[in-house]
Amino acid sequence: MLDALLGRQEIGILLVQEVTHHVLNDFRGYTTQYNNGVNRRGSAIVARDGIYLVNSIMIPSGRARAAKFREVWVINVYAPCGTAMKHEREWFFNSDLPYFVTGASEHTLMGGDFNAYWDFVLYWEL
Repeated sequence: MLDALLGRQEIGILLVQEVTHHVLNDFRGYTTQYNNGVNRRGSAIVARDGIYLVNSIMIPSGRARAAKFREVWVINVYAPCGTAMKHEREWFFNSDLPYFVTGASEHTLMGGDFNAYWDFVLYWEL
């Protein structure tokens, strides 16, 4: 079903969260970069063939992955959620996420599941 949506909508880059298995490799015409992390609940960036993502970086938890496409950094975020994960979520936003943002170039595309009061896709020029 997702592969039909990718083809029908001609999606170039898809950011996926809560990835537990390498099941996204079956999409014809797309390549997937995984970051399953230590808890096996990670993130992935799916890119259409011809969109070459380079300089991939990730964090061990699997909760973020970044790659560069031409001059644009693409950052996929999967923040911890729930009251029990409050400390881990604060650590993520104060330590892990800034690691990606400070290393980004002038052009950055960030999206994902922020598990906050707001979810968004943000594009800005530094």
